[in-house]
Amino acid sequence: MTSKPIQFVVQLLIALGLGLATYIVMSGVDQAHVNAVAFFLLLSALLYFAIPYVAPDDVGFLRKVVVASLSLRAGLAAMQHLSPWMYRYLRADALVYDGQGWRITQSWQMGLSHFQWPQSFAEIHGWTIVHRSAILYHLLGHGSFAPEAMNIVWSTSAAVAVYVIAYHLFDRRAARAAAILTAFLPSLMLWSTHNLKDPITTGAIAWSTCGLVMLRARQRAALAMPIVVLSWFVGFMFRPYVGILTITGQLGALGILAVRSNTLLAKGTQVALILALGTASLTLGNRALRELYGEQATIEYTEYKRETFWAQAVELEPGEQRHSEYTFNIGASTPAQMILQLPIRVLLLFLEPFPIRLGSVRLLASYPEQVFLYATIPFFILGIRRGWRQERGGTLFCLLAAAAVIVPYALGTSIAGEAVRMRAQVLPVLLAFTGAGWSEYRTRRSQYLSFPTVSWSGTGDRITR
Repeated sequence: MTSKPIQFVVQLLIALGLGLATYIVMSGVDQAHVNAVAFFLLLSALLYFAIPYVAPDDVGFLRKVVVASLSLRAGLAAMQHLSPWMYRYLRADALVYDGQGWRITQSWQMGLSHFQWPQSFAEIHGWTIVHRSAILYHLLGHGSFAPEAMNIVWSTSAAVAVYVIAYHLFDRRAARAAAILTAFLPSLMLWSTHNLKDPITTGAIAWSTCGLVMLRARQRAALAMPIVVLSWFVGFMFRPYVGILTITGQLGALGILAVRSNTLLAKGTQVALILALGTASLTLGNRALRELYGEQATIEYTEYKRETFWAQAVELEPGEQRHSEYTFNIGASTPAQMILQLPIRVLLLFLEPFPIRLGSVRLLASYPEQVFLYATIPFFILGIRRGWRQERGGTLFCLLAAAAVIVPYALGTSIAGEAVRMRAQVLPVLLAFTGAGWSEYRTRRSQYLSFPTVSWSGTGDRITR
């Protein structure tokens, strides 16, 4: 049973979030803000009542976590709306989508254009998020909180997906820890309050993994299959190359795990499938990126970004703010060099920015979470070890499927700010193993504390508990 202090804290967080969300309505004084908040409450209610269908064994806990997380994220969005400095400083990319969406809405309202589906693969990348904004502005009025409301609810729902993953692979304690981490990790909360593609792909990866884990466990297949298909569709429509990498990685991982024999031929087949999965992911992802970004998807452009940021950092005078370059300057001029650097690049993707230097406000604000993530590394390793012992198939599936997205991001990222955003998209799935490690630690600790100890007394030796 939940203790009274925890209940009080949850109620306090709910009150804070709802109070700030109400404040934005009162400050906006226009129908668009009222409509946006009503839309947010409607989506939140749908998520609230959908939880029993996905995770019927722990509904009360998940509802508390979801409501608290939704309230905090709504409050964070309200703070940004009410502060012009925060609104402009934190929302550079989101403001672009907002402006493009509003221009399309105005053209519809004036009869200058009509709704059109994308005409090519390259158009899908920016078409979906811009037209989503346009449709919401057309229906609810101009105000960026409407697209953000969808992002907040969709990203928060990833906590439920991660709970289901950890529950099927491990136990309830691991699932609860993983859900709490996903729901309240600051970076995941922050990105969900912006009109960006990142929180959408985060939810798509988490839910597609959740659906396939449910299918592997033969649990509610009639619900799991639509979850997988819908998640793949959402991921592809909002960020096509991530959708391709996710689908390729998850199907490839299922194919690898389908080889169950322990013969030498079977092991060789698995190795060949892993190599084929890596090659297919890199090839398809790179082809999608080149069609979307052109020369910006090449190794030369990645190196150009790295060299530019490092040159800017070197030119700074002592005491000036540093830019968002990696702490360690690693470069590569050929694909072979980048592949050889892959282990280091994966580590940098998850460990940057190192909290050892001064920099911009955004860089300094990320340091507390970085220290926290460093502290969770032992639990993540312990969770991987536990998964390898108890549920090797499910562990391999999650790691291989995530690797299909992690590897291209690690190879193409050379800026700390990019690393924080890119890794956030696969972090929820990995947090399932962190929760498993925490559960293992708590179990061992309770066993240690209950172990008989030797107590010395003046009358003789005795064993007490």
